[in-house]
Amino acid sequence: MKPAEGTDISVIIPNLNTPIVPKTVVSILSQQSQYSFEVIVIGLDEDHLLDEFQSKIKFIDTEIPVPPGKARNIGVSASKGCLLIFIDSDAVAQPDFLNLHFQKHQNHQAHLILGGSVTFPGENYFTLSDNIATFHEYMSHLPQGEKRMVPTVNMSILKENFLLLGGFSDLPASEDTLFSLNAVKKHFKILFDPGIKVEHLPPRSSLKEIFKHSYKLGYYSNFSNSIIERYPFLKFLTRSNIWLTIFSPIVALLIVLKILFLEKLPIRYWLTLPLIFFLKCAWCVGTSQKYRRKVPIDC
Repeated sequence: MKPAEGTDISVIIPNLNTPIVPKTVVSILSQQSQYSFEVIVIGLDEDHLLDEFQSKIKFIDTEIPVPPGKARNIGVSASKGCLLIFIDSDAVAQPDFLNLHFQKHQNHQAHLILGGSVTFPGENYFTLSDNIATFHEYMSHLPQGEKRMVPTVNMSILKENFLLLGGFSDLPASEDTLFSLNAVKKHFKILFDPGIKVEHLPPRSSLKEIFKHSYKLGYYSNFSNSIIERYPFLKFLTRSNIWLTIFSPIVALLIVLKILFLEKLPIRYWLTLPLIFFLKCAWCVGTSQKYRRKVPIDC
């Protein structure tokens, strides 16, 4: 990889007044990296939490809230690095985060999207359940290997390849899913490396918030679209409340069994499985609703 304008890495962080964004920025700025890097934060900072970093980061004020995918696209447009690394404003990077992302790209083929693992604290039961329900395929105990997608909370790609793929969509959620599906169609390799870690610290801590989050993820899910396209006979599941009532718990149960037996969820997290079941039911309901509404919902 050849650095653009003398910069190896651009770290892109979308932000909508996230209270822990200073921790995110500090976790990047404190990296002992052998590569040159810049930090670009895009969005809103109405509480001026980023003021102390003015001389160390590039902050792009969008003045109004914008979807995370659009914010990342804006950040990429202002970037100078040859490697783009994406992290969310409610995540904290491990000390060797930048080095591991960069070195992995040096050792692999050019058409690569790389994702790392997601860890999380366990103090709040609702937050922990939400984290596992969202990131169970990207936990640090899982083996390295190819994936169908990797989330933007911990993702990297060469800038030239990002531009080739056309960037992220403006969806309010699941824009990383659509990005990955597009990449697979263009023969990109999507690789998961559990050794590259971030800790995810979302603000959702109540039952209402996490159910709303799961419903939203289901509503904007793109994998359901690809499955329906591949198996058109399954579309009947999206047309009737009766079928939805029957099949949502079955689908949710299958996902929970996959988490438990195929993904080998560590025993210390088993207490979250009952709530994860209901969160996956909410995801299924959201997935079905998007086929029955003509306008997007506001979650």
